[in-house]
Amino acid sequence: MPERAVDKIVEFEDLHQHGNLVGFLTHHSIKAGRGAPPAIPSGELLKSVRARINQGRWIADCPTQGCGGALLVSVALPLFWCPYCGNSTADGKWLGVRFPGNKTEIESTLVKRQGWRERAVTRNWSPDETVAALTRENNKQGII
Repeated sequence: MPERAVDKIVEFEDLHQHGNLVGFLTHHSIKAGRGAPPAIPSGELLKSVRARINQGRWIADCPTQGCGGALLVSVALPLFWCPYCGNSTADGKWLGVRFPGNKTEIESTLVKRQGWRERAVTRNWSPDETVAALTRENNKQGII
């Protein structure tokens, strides 16, 4: 199949347009035998996970050692609850999701790279990478 550009780094809502994040996590948690996640907290969350970009998708990794879960995340509802381990590291409570302050700049640098459908294998970013480093990678590949 031919490559085509995808003009954005996708979030949960881009790939799950007919559902919502809480409903999705509830479904998968019950399916995994964990029961429904707790009610969404109304106050500020004490713990959080950092968002990263993997193959053109905003995701967050479960912080529970040995879990290995990673989920699509949402800027509109920046919450994380792992349906695989039930956020056991956080006593089963929801975690916040922290997006970088320069999110737009990171995204605009990465979308210059090849994309196909919703996935783009070279569109990756981790919180320890700078936009300057991403730009250098682009330049090495002849991407302006």
